[in-house]
Amino acid sequence: MIDGAYVRGAARRSRQLGLMRVAGPDGPGEQIQTLRLALRFRPHLATKRFKLSDVMGDYTPAPKLDACVAEWIEQAATQLCGPLDAVNCLINPAMVLMGGRLPGRLVEQLADRTNALLRDHAGQLPTLAPVARAALSEDAPAVGAAILPFSHFLLPKPGALWKAPTGGVIEDTA
Repeated sequence: MIDGAYVRGAARRSRQLGLMRVAGPDGPGEQIQTLRLALRFRPHLATKRFKLSDVMGDYTPAPKLDACVAEWIEQAATQLCGPLDAVNCLINPAMVLMGGRLPGRLVEQLADRTNALLRDHAGQLPTLAPVARAALSEDAPAVGAAILPFSHFLLPKPGALWKAPTGGVIEDTA
């Protein structure tokens, strides 16, 4: 965001932090992958013979499932630290908001663990923005889809008040 307007960037990918490259969960010696691949929750559950539906909706606590989720949260928070260090140094945000399709309680647990890991090396960074769950994290896809018609048809485009230079002399027609 620049002056309240969303800026897409030169290749229209300014918000796609999931494409940042990170080391594998076993460290830099393992094949480097994108953050999006590193944070995949469903495959992690499948390795322990759980389904995504086991943690969605009406969740019933179960020790083995809770241990599986805690393991993923630890891995995901560790993988997030590198990219968030970069975001803090390059962009200097006031806060980093997390959202997505996971239940809010899991996003909050991930944000809490990420904050704890970031605080461990906060002295090495010039500034550190807290990580928090976005208020609309679970509903963001639906809200985003609902706002598209309004955004497209009713709101002015960010560059609507700017005119490109014509390169010529403006003639007085009076």
